[in-house]
Amino acid sequence: MPQGVIVSDVPDALYVLAPGETWQLSAKVTPPIATGVVTWSTSDDTVASVSADGVVTTGEKGQTQVQASCGDVSSSEVTLTAGTPVSEVTLSEVAMLNVDEEVTVASATGPEDATNTSLSWTSSDASVAIVTEAGVVKAMGAGTATITAAARDGHGAAGSVEVTVFDLNSASCNFIAHRGLCTEAPENTLAAFRAAGEAGGFYGAECDVYETQPEDQDDPTTSRFVICHNESLAGLWNTDALVTELTPSEVRMLTPTGGTNYEQYSTERVPFLEEYLEVLASYGMTPVIELKDDEMSDESIGRLIDAVASVMSVDDVQFISFYSDLLDRVKEQCDERDLHPTLGYLVSARWGWFEKEDLTSAEEGVQRAADYGFDYVSPDEELLSEDVMALADELGLGVGTWTIDDRITAWELLQAYPGIDYITTDYKLFR
Repeated sequence: MPQGVIVSDVPDALYVLAPGETWQLSAKVTPPIATGVVTWSTSDDTVASVSADGVVTTGEKGQTQVQASCGDVSSSEVTLTAGTPVSEVTLSEVAMLNVDEEVTVASATGPEDATNTSLSWTSSDASVAIVTEAGVVKAMGAGTATITAAARDGHGAAGSVEVTVFDLNSASCNFIAHRGLCTEAPENTLAAFRAAGEAGGFYGAECDVYETQPEDQDDPTTSRFVICHNESLAGLWNTDALVTELTPSEVRMLTPTGGTNYEQYSTERVPFLEEYLEVLASYGMTPVIELKDDEMSDESIGRLIDAVASVMSVDDVQFISFYSDLLDRVKEQCDERDLHPTLGYLVSARWGWFEKEDLTSAEEGVQRAADYGFDYVSPDEELLSEDVMALADELGLGVGTWTIDDRITAWELLQAYPGIDYITTDYKLFR
């Protein structure tokens, strides 16, 4: 006598039977020695009918429960879904990712009236990229992987996208925080320099310096070197005065009125050079000091060198400038004092710098850096070329570039020009 009926060969719960599709179900009576005729029934024969031998044929869209019986014994109900299967899956393109980056891949399915649009996500190489069931891709290691989203309704529709992962890290290049981490705090403030230090991995932080008026007009040594990008303080501090026309105490009274998140840094003040040096030293970062006043006197240059030497070894800083003659005068004084800072010559065709420096090409800038005995040349990104890199290498010069604010661009530059030593950036591009 039958004690139970077990239905098998049942489609997955997420499977969608297409209109007119057939599916063979099987039924087994227990115990095996029991005999009897198995009959089939459906709760809604407009959705699916079942033949005497268990073949389901779908009709209208919907769900129905199918059951097998033998005498007075019936199986558990099996739920079947009839509807429109997914016929296509499309995925959004993914830009190159750095290791540890995440991105959500957008997906779309068709047709619009598809019944079950849920997707199953997989990666062809989990060592390169992994993906969650929500389509969030995380980059794991350098290489290429294919991310696939397959419709879970059982009809095989799927879409895929290729993901390329690179590994841009702090060892890839010497990264310099431009005016500190100026995308986190107002540029050229101690807060911005500390932010670069806290971010970790930066080789150095760049700043711009000007000399104030002396506090005592009869004693030129009472001037101070302060950190600010432009001679005019307008836009970032609560004055439109020129910093070179103010005394140290007057500069010190200023409060921030601009820059990233400046409202959060109301206690910041225009930093003195020595404060900047102390902050960078505390984080083990190299000071990169841009000289912007081409009218600096030799006496002023001497005071600048003294100010640096009062905090740290001059050999441990960089001086950079667009003005080759100014940088050369710094070099002369350092040579006389047996000091050896790193000297970098900035080169750009922007803002009339070729005309100001009597240059006609980036290659001429490279040659000038070598002729003056500087350590490296730093053209902007637009001037980088294989010829520039080859000439710099031939002349024994390092190469920097600026201001690179996109990690893909940084990676591609390092692949195209492996000899780049320094990249200046407003962001932490690396991991």
